[in-house]
Amino acid sequence: MTRPVKVHRDDSKSARRSAEHGFTLIELLVALGILSLVATMLLSGMVSAGAFARRTDRNENATAEVSAAQIILRQHIESLRPAQRLDAAEPTMDIAGDDKMLDFFGAPPLGDPAGGLRKYRLMLTAAGDLVLFQAPELTDHFDLRARGVTGWKAARLLSGVRTLSLSYYGANRMNRERTWRSIWLNSGSAPELVRVRLGFVEGDPRSWPDLLIRPAVTTDLDCDPEIRFGKCGKST
Repeated sequence: MTRPVKVHRDDSKSARRSAEHGFTLIELLVALGILSLVATMLLSGMVSAGAFARRTDRNENATAEVSAAQIILRQHIESLRPAQRLDAAEPTMDIAGDDKMLDFFGAPPLGDPAGGLRKYRLMLTAAGDLVLFQAPELTDHFDLRARGVTGWKAARLLSGVRTLSLSYYGANRMNRERTWRSIWLNSGSAPELVRVRLGFVEGDPRSWPDLLIRPAVTTDLDCDPEIRFGKCGKST
């Protein structure tokens, strides 16, 4: 008769084999903790990248907005027309400007079927909007020289503007020295340069580089041989 052989199992070897084929509870908890940390870091990176992209978009949009406003102003002021005032004792170009507002005549916007010259007015409203107003050259509904803008068509160029400062370079009848002035009025010519400066409200990321515009018109009514006024406003 064959006696059965009794096998003694080694518990330590069995435990090692069990560990090789699975994870303990502590190991699972550690792995879950690491995965949670990695997921948090990835999510934080995605949020930061999204915020950076949004800031970049805002800055790009702000820069594009300022550039568009400067292009519009340059186009209109460069192409101003030498309209002559009919109510002045001396030959006077119909341009009036101070440090807060500029009035001038210019061509109508492209595609405007009405034709004829337009009176333009650049100013900063009490609400902080930089606006270029326009009105037909010939109108019986309101006085183009009045300070109000009721009846004018408004084109808002920028909002959130805190300050507007306009200045003009050239010589005039009162002072023939070519210099920067805060007022341009009752002159026989347009200024040689117009400078537009803006300041934005606190915390606004936009920046406005000084805008220098040279009007293309070179007419000087004081020197017009047909008028023969006899004196020139510009010095050499």
